Amino acid sequence: MKKSYQERLVNKQLDFDAAQTQAIDALVLLSEQLIERQQSPKKFKKPIPGIYFHGRVGRGKTMLMDLFYQQLPIKNKKRIHFHHFMESVHQQLAQLTGKSEPLNHIAKAWAKNIELLCFDEFFVSDIGDAMLLRGLFSALFSQ
Repeated sequence: MKKSYQERLVNKQLDFDAAQTQAIDALVLLSEQLIERQQSPKKFKKPIPGIYFHGRVGRGKTMLMDLFYQQLPIKNKKRIHFHHFMESVHQQLAQLTGKSEPLNHIAKAWAKNIELLCFDEFFVSDIGDAMLLRGLFSALFSQ
């Protein structure tokens, strides 16, 4: 991943950005941990913490995440725009109307097939969605 990023710098596809360089280093470390966990799952008792990038528009957050996602050799991974994720959750909730603990059902379905979940444009402005996410993420993290 770092090599690919550096090639883009050399080829003038990107301008040097110290914050991006720090982000790449963090992504490389996360990538190494995820690969090691996949190879030796018993070694990791606790979940590996993720990374959250924030910053102004045009700083390269999506590009860095895409580079990380594309080069990570994990099969059970999903990259999704946060808005589409929330649409999917709302659709699933509608389908589960009347079932007890629908967020647990959704979390189990996601956790069953996904080891790594990458969100693009993570932004919550609705208090209802925030409460929903709290329950959903709690259920996901307990899987």
